[in-house]
Amino acid sequence: MGKWALSFPCATNPIFDATGQYGSQGQDQIPWLPAGNAGGTSDRSITIPNGRPLFFPLISFENDYPCPDPTSQPAPGQSLQDFLTAGVKPIIDMVDGLSADLDGVSIPNLGSDRATSGLDYFTGDPSLTSTFDACITGSRQAFVTDGYWLMLTPLPPGRHTLHFSSGISSFGFAVDVTYHVTVQVGHRMVGAASMSGDAAPAVAPTPVNGSWGRLKMLYR
Repeated sequence: MGKWALSFPCATNPIFDATGQYGSQGQDQIPWLPAGNAGGTSDRSITIPNGRPLFFPLISFENDYPCPDPTSQPAPGQSLQDFLTAGVKPIIDMVDGLSADLDGVSIPNLGSDRATSGLDYFTGDPSLTSTFDACITGSRQAFVTDGYWLMLTPLPPGRHTLHFSSGISSFGFAVDVTYHVTVQVGHRMVGAASMSGDAAPAVAPTPVNGSWGRLKMLYR
């Protein structure tokens, strides 16, 4: 997910989107990716095709390499993956206040939805260097992400409200995001997970590997 979110310039980036108007960019993968934010409260409206599961971070932190600090290097004999993982894990260890609900119904067991990626690579938009992450170079970089993630099976056609929040209270950092989701009636995407139109949405297992999203407010 981070590869997707960080590829857009700051002015149209879904992470900083105040209304949801930029949320449909690049949504050609099967899961629809509702972005989190970089701290604070967001209230967004999106329209999505029928038959698309939703995959999103309740909160995440991405540690990328290289960075301007010349001392930010793996120790002798330490792999780059282990180095980046060691930098990201303590941040997510401090997360508290996890909450999510869909159409007013609380989603349980969010504490079990933590996952850490392996070493992966992204190319971030250079406009994010001064606004979001000083380590973004505009060229290919390595990263590891840790966070809490949720995947929902496709919602029935119609209108839905998705709300999630989290934070690190010891840092005074909080995320609160609401999505007003309109699911279109029509042809389902081939290959997407499916459910009958009158079935209740359910929580699907969170993937352990893949592309990852980020929130980066206090992290460097």
